[in-house]
Amino acid sequence: MIRKYSETEIPRLLEIWEAAALIAHPFLSNDFHEMVKKAMKDMYLPNSDTWVYEESENIIGFIDICYRRYFLITLLLRDNKNYRM
Repeated sequence: MIRKYSETEIPRLLEIWEAAALIAHPFLSNDFHEMVKKAMKDMYLPNSDTWVYEESENIIGFIDICYRRYFLITLLLRDNKNYRM
């Protein structure tokens, strides 16, 4: 099911983001990674139109749309790569 996220779900979205970021950007320093993670938590997620994909009440992916026209991020947990959102 796809639905709008709740602010209480930000920790789960950060888990998904972090798993994807570590795979996609292994060359980034830990300091830079932590800086972006904080920005995701404090700036991007709260100020974007964020939708989650969940199955059996477990969020396995999400999409962020910023300013109603820019896709910031679309992530799906690697274990669920055969799913389509």
